[in-house]
Amino acid sequence: MAEKKNSKFTWEMVKKSPWWTWLFIVACIILPITTIGGAIPVVVALLGIILCVRVSSSTTMKIQIKLFSCFGITAAAWGLAYIFIWATSELL
Repeated sequence: MAEKKNSKFTWEMVKKSPWWTWLFIVACIILPITTIGGAIPVVVALLGIILCVRVSSSTTMKIQIKLFSCFGITAAAWGLAYIFIWATSELL
């Protein structure tokens, strides 16, 4: 039977992340602040942070792919949050 990889998200993963990961983490942290809170933007931001840390700590990808992946994750998080804000404002 195949071995399972340890897929837990730990603080050690964050501490061992490259320095550039923190740029994407900060960009995701700013997301709920700019949308003036709300549960959905906070969840989207947390998912963005977790995915960026997991991608940046991967040992199987080249650094260029990691950077572009983290950029795409962060851009998708911002886009998803603002699409949600736009959609809810249209309902009111």
